[in-house]
Amino acid sequence: MEQSPPSPESSRLLFRPLAPIDAVMFYLEITDDLTKHWIGLERADCFEKCEEDFQTSLANIRNGLSVEFIPITKDRGESVGYAGIVPTFEHGDLEFEVVFWVKQKLRGKGYGKEIFATLFEWAKENFTNAPHLIYSVTEGNTESEAIIKRLGLRVVRTWQAPKRGVVRNVTDYELPLR
Repeated sequence: MEQSPPSPESSRLLFRPLAPIDAVMFYLEITDDLTKHWIGLERADCFEKCEEDFQTSLANIRNGLSVEFIPITKDRGESVGYAGIVPTFEHGDLEFEVVFWVKQKLRGKGYGKEIFATLFEWAKENFTNAPHLIYSVTEGNTESEAIIKRLGLRVVRTWQAPKRGVVRNVTDYELPLR
């Protein structure tokens, strides 16, 4: 049996693998207004839709298609949000995308930057499914735009995504792993 790579870790955060117990937290946090705005889940208000997405995540983890975590503060043991590398067919071919969100009450404390940097560095050593990852940034998401600006990553494409009945401009960036 192949052993799983160690979970990511940063100075302030431990990254616990996503587990069935996380379903309720996932639903409660992903349905806050700001998260819904940026993620653009049309049916996020519906528990069944979140449960379906959550079960898909667990199946993708079991099948080796994704790695997904709950970042937890080392000092308080508090969940900060969610982070993962997930498969997407948004543009026809299989790609792997870095996705994460921070609980609304914990935003503005640098956790987003820390989650992104930690997951990206971890992926360079441990994620072998692809030579690069994609990070999608919706226009106007200033927190995500700031992360990308500092890294100077290559733009893969820009496109328009219908999210919650509104068409939004999205830029995909390439994160080279090798």
